[in-house]
Amino acid sequence: MDISTEKALESRMLGYLLEYEEDQDEYIPRLTPDDFTHYHTLYLKAEKLYNSDEEKLDVVNLYKRAENNDIQDLIRSAPEPSKIESIYDNLKDASNRRKLEKLRAKIKGVTQGDDPVKEKIGGLEDELLQISEDLFEVDSLQHVKDMMQDLVKHLDELHKNEGLIGIPSGLTDLDNETNGWEPGEMIILGARPAVGKTDAMIQWMLNSAKRGHQTAVFSLEMQKRDILKRVLSQMTGIERQRIRRGKYNKKENQRMLKRISQLREMPLRVDDHSNTIDEISYKLHKLVRQKKCDIAFLDYIGQIDPPHIVGSNMQNRMREVSRQFADLRKRLDIPIIILSQLNRGILGRESKRPRKGDLRNTGGLEQDADTVILLHRPAVYDKDEGDLSKATFIIDKQRHGPQVDIHVRYDTQTGRFHNVRY
Repeated sequence: MDISTEKALESRMLGYLLEYEEDQDEYIPRLTPDDFTHYHTLYLKAEKLYNSDEEKLDVVNLYKRAENNDIQDLIRSAPEPSKIESIYDNLKDASNRRKLEKLRAKIKGVTQGDDPVKEKIGGLEDELLQISEDLFEVDSLQHVKDMMQDLVKHLDELHKNEGLIGIPSGLTDLDNETNGWEPGEMIILGARPAVGKTDAMIQWMLNSAKRGHQTAVFSLEMQKRDILKRVLSQMTGIERQRIRRGKYNKKENQRMLKRISQLREMPLRVDDHSNTIDEISYKLHKLVRQKKCDIAFLDYIGQIDPPHIVGSNMQNRMREVSRQFADLRKRLDIPIIILSQLNRGILGRESKRPRKGDLRNTGGLEQDADTVILLHRPAVYDKDEGDLSKATFIIDKQRHGPQVDIHVRYDTQTGRFHNVRY
């Protein structure tokens, strides 16, 4: 990495910390003065302000302590929030490369010197370990005795809730098989277009928010207003086409106003502008840090702009998106439910029953997911089946449970799924 690139990274990182003061707690504890060479002195002053009980780290206070007019340049170089994770990673990478280069020079000195190697190797090993600790989370390695309290608490919750410890979908048979949407899991819901996957997502997110769980929805296909119209249809039982066209009577209007009042109080957030993994990751990190997200939904992964990787095809780029979502759900420790289309190959088969191999252009999504659920409605493909309300959630992969079919009824007028009564 050349000097100008390193300087730009440092400038953008510092500029971001000044422009977005609310994110200082996220990054400053993870940064060190050694991460900055071109702005080393300025960062030391910024860090001192951050740790001060009397003054805060902001543009005004840092400007008073700056020896030149760097501050304005830093503010102008501040990146968008969606880019900061990438800038932070590159900054730390450049810092660790410098440390390794210094270590390489020391090793060369030892090999060319006259002192016994065994007298020097210990110090070199310590320096390498320090670099490794900056790269890897060594604290994640726990002794089993330190895990017992968490295990006992988990087992107690299982016993009290009769196995349902995650956030419920609201469909009894589905929840009985999955134990609800559990923290740190990535769940894929796949289906062909017009089968009902977005309706299923809306029902699950609505059930989550009704129960008081902080719920975030990223809609890459539908606008927020259209999402809310579908929500109202499910809540009121009024056909969504009539809501879309404004064809409802006075009594139904009163019912909608009542539901709108309830919806206004729910912990539900909808975003219809984010279309990159960096932007979604940043927003989820921020929401979780603010304790405003217990579960996240994405509709749908095929609409994400994959990262540009030189010399890579679309399949590999989507594999990187899948890997980043898998990493994200572990770091945030929330369930992330991702919708995905199935490929057209299903239309050429005699049996239209979907399988996880039908996930389209999703790279390693099938491998990265903890659970893969496929939505199937036979009458969508074969009119002789007749009954469009017959639907099945096919659990085709589940790390902690069996593969099983969950039969439900689908209301084509409101988009709501119902438990089947036997």
